[in-house]
Amino acid sequence: MDWDDIRILVQVGRANSFSAAAEALGSSKASISRRIAVLEQMAGRPLFRRTPHGTVLLPEAERIVARALRIERDILDLEQDLRDLGTDPGRLITIRVTEGVASYLLTPIVAGHALGPLARTAARDQLQLPPVRLVPYESAGGTDIDLLWTPQRAIPEGNPSDKIRKLAEFTFVPFISGRYRPDCHSPSTFAELASHPLLTHDSYVWFPDDGWTDWRRLLERTPQQTSVAWTSSLGHLILAGAGVGLLPTYSVQYSDELKRLDVAVPQMVASLWMRCREDAYADPHVRKCADTLYRLFAGAEW
Repeated sequence: MDWDDIRILVQVGRANSFSAAAEALGSSKASISRRIAVLEQMAGRPLFRRTPHGTVLLPEAERIVARALRIERDILDLEQDLRDLGTDPGRLITIRVTEGVASYLLTPIVAGHALGPLARTAARDQLQLPPVRLVPYESAGGTDIDLLWTPQRAIPEGNPSDKIRKLAEFTFVPFISGRYRPDCHSPSTFAELASHPLLTHDSYVWFPDDGWTDWRRLLERTPQQTSVAWTSSLGHLILAGAGVGLLPTYSVQYSDELKRLDVAVPQMVASLWMRCREDAYADPHVRKCADTLYRLFAGAEW
């Protein structure tokens, strides 16, 4: 068994899917299946149960995957120690990112506050980003790392030599706060949301998947709606009781006042990716930052 086997075992265990693991590792489903088959032959028994809906880790294999996770952390730490030898700790890494990710996911880590899923992971696993500069995604000029959104099943564009890894998939659902007092009855179906003030983000028009299309159609039927360009504004409006707003499910980690609306909604999912040019990734400082980001996202409780 080598390091690649450990990475594959861990990724399939995380994703519960050969296809998703292959996508995250930049490989093919057939290649992932062959490597898992070799590991199962070594173990003398299956490690996963294949189902029409994905891959399920068998209970007797959980100990093996848990140990693989520890080995993964040790190897990544060793690689990082080797990269840090003789390097300048003052190198500033430029990350191009949307304002919501910058404000709610990365800034708490930089500030040392255990607020939100990534900052909690950083505190728990003792992970720390190197010195970084966060710039808006609309910024011109070269950057070391880009964090960018795509629809659920899309892969970001880039050069063949770019280093691209999926960081996470986020589900978006309607939220209200305790201050929201609807004039009519509380909604019990997705369609009934059209009779309430709806709060949305300008960026949601980027996602063409069916669930997002349903949300936009709902907005078209809503007399009262507000769209904002900043995630912080959307959060403030929801907390102020201005209406029903759409946020990622992890938003409850930032305020006890946010309440997920108990309504069945179409699936609205967006993927966050990390992209790095080949020449930038050759810099050990950039690799350190990219590896830390990946570990933070992989270890977070979304």
